[in-house]
Amino acid sequence: MTKTIALIASAVLLLAGAAQAQTGFRAPSGTSPLYGELGYTWMKFKVDGGPDFDTGFVRGIIGYDFHPGFAGELMVAGGTQKDTQFGTTVDPRSAIGIYLKPKANFGNFEVYGRLGWTQVRIRASDATGTESGKDNDFSYGLGANFAFAPRWYAGADWMRYTKKDGVTSEGPTLSVGYRF
Repeated sequence: MTKTIALIASAVLLLAGAAQAQTGFRAPSGTSPLYGELGYTWMKFKVDGGPDFDTGFVRGIIGYDFHPGFAGELMVAGGTQKDTQFGTTVDPRSAIGIYLKPKANFGNFEVYGRLGWTQVRIRASDATGTESGKDNDFSYGLGANFAFAPRWYAGADWMRYTKKDGVTSEGPTLSVGYRF
């Protein structure tokens, strides 16, 4: 059900982006369609029937605007904060992803959806030992950016990165971006 809602929302954003293609959140003339973002993600690992682990990632994104209403993105993130609950520690190691980004521009604001694939790696330890693992899954999210200078913008988004084998990884990110 949530995947269907995410797909419908992204389709609406894609169509709205095409309608708004002539105005708004655009880089100055003479710049490339390439952009980059650096942000901090408060990622929560939810274990079905168990505790939630609040961890953190530094996330970098490189994107390319194929059209004023559509972009493609590559994401790399590194774990910065681990969490311990009931004697078990979850230490996020890394995440990588590739996404399609339908978007719509409204003046200095841009709203968007994100659909793609993510791989998240973690290390978990308790009194019996340490184990490393990774999950790969369909991922999706929604977000908004605000252009505060001709090439610079601030952003906020929420993403569900993975939901597999009884563990969900999701969370909000605050970021700053630059249009090359």
